[in-house]
Amino acid sequence: MTEKSPPHPNHSSPGRQNDRGCLVSVQGVGKTFRLYRNPKDRLKQSLLEMLPRGARYPKKEYAKEFKALEDISFQVGPGEVLGVIGPNGAGKTTLLQILAGVLSPTTGTVERFGRTSALLEIGSGFDPEFSGRENIYIHGAILGLSKKEMDNRMEEILDFAGIGEFADQPVKYYSSGMFVRLGFAIHACLEPEILLVDEVLAVGDVFFQQKCHARMEQLIRKGAAVVLVSHAMGLVEKYCTRTLLLHEGRGLYLGDTGTAVDRFFALNRPFSRETVIPDDPRAYSPASSGEKESVFLPGVPDWPAREVLLDLSQASITGETDWARLTAAALTDAHGRARNLFEVGEPAVFFLEFLVLKEIRVPVGGVGIINSANINVHTRSSLQCNTDAPARVRAGSRLRFRQWVRLDLEPGDYTFMTALASLSPGDRARAEKMDNASLIARHQVLLRARRLGAFTVTERGNGMARPFYGCAGLPGDCSLVVIQGEKEDDGGSC
Repeated sequence: MTEKSPPHPNHSSPGRQNDRGCLVSVQGVGKTFRLYRNPKDRLKQSLLEMLPRGARYPKKEYAKEFKALEDISFQVGPGEVLGVIGPNGAGKTTLLQILAGVLSPTTGTVERFGRTSALLEIGSGFDPEFSGRENIYIHGAILGLSKKEMDNRMEEILDFAGIGEFADQPVKYYSSGMFVRLGFAIHACLEPEILLVDEVLAVGDVFFQQKCHARMEQLIRKGAAVVLVSHAMGLVEKYCTRTLLLHEGRGLYLGDTGTAVDRFFALNRPFSRETVIPDDPRAYSPASSGEKESVFLPGVPDWPAREVLLDLSQASITGETDWARLTAAALTDAHGRARNLFEVGEPAVFFLEFLVLKEIRVPVGGVGIINSANINVHTRSSLQCNTDAPARVRAGSRLRFRQWVRLDLEPGDYTFMTALASLSPGDRARAEKMDNASLIARHQVLLRARRLGAFTVTERGNGMARPFYGCAGLPGDCSLVVIQGEKEDDGGSC
């Protein structure tokens, strides 16, 4: 049994787009691998296929087929970033290798309309005996660039990589950090029209990572089409205009990045129907936990007026919606008045109401604030606020959360989201002693709701308009001491 050849071979045509204006077109792509128990079976299968078809034993096969990808289709246009996410073994890297031309699809077609650079495995293809400079020329030639073009880009690449005097030394003497920096610099500085990225934006130290992100943002602004594979959901939400969720080789969802991320988390942490009822209601009791009730701003109503509630028809809600439903949300100022315009440092109050459809354990709710670059700049749950919560909530109950946030955010536009989860009484009782990864894994997510509402933060009208710089203002203090008459080397350091 042989693999079918794609109807049309992969091809890359620099400097042009297809009639629909896309740089990458994937139509019905599938990939099937053959798995053998041992090398002998591989040899037997090869010999079997050399025989005339009529001379073969019927149904005699030594290989097992594994479908790594099945019927994947999408397009990526100039300046667009497509995210590809999914659990391990979902087919993400296989898809990127097909896009790069490293693998051929078993079915379907892949078309690329521009120079393609693939950051699949940093440093792959380097000749250890050649110098860094020589390897740069080799990679340039592979990408179709002339020696003159590479001469013009050489200093930029070497400066970006930061390998200094080692540029003319064999790469076999490079440290692992130098190796990956050079690999990224080559691909990033050649300004590809199509960039394929597979988990490589975390290479090097933090300073080099910042350079990598800045370069990628520059390529996007110049109109490069990017396909980004990553397990870092924050990175995916920051960059990706659309996201493809893969699971067991099939596309489960293609569209809004936030929705794709929510479905990914729901896929990896499905709600456990066997653990809804508390195993021991006495394991956590608000009355005996020593917690204090949450303190809100004076004058804030218990629940806003009906006319203040937001229209939820445009919200993106995912998760186990058969367990709970978001029924109301509101954003107000400190006096319960509807607001969508705040000055830096003003308090905002978020109201959320959920209808519980089936009995759950300790409820946990929270609010997340997302900036215009799709970066989560603040999220805090009722658990992190140390808010009292019952050990169980019966079906038919309404859960109401109220959370206030001082908007120490840089001026700009924001949206907010929410999530509702459930935690066992035992886990709630020992939450402060658990590490973050373990605590998150113990949460049973009931639903997530994005794009509930939008608001704008402006500079202060009175006083210092900008009390801080950057994305957010962190609590802290500053002191200043002047030491008179001291020499520089006698002290004065802090």
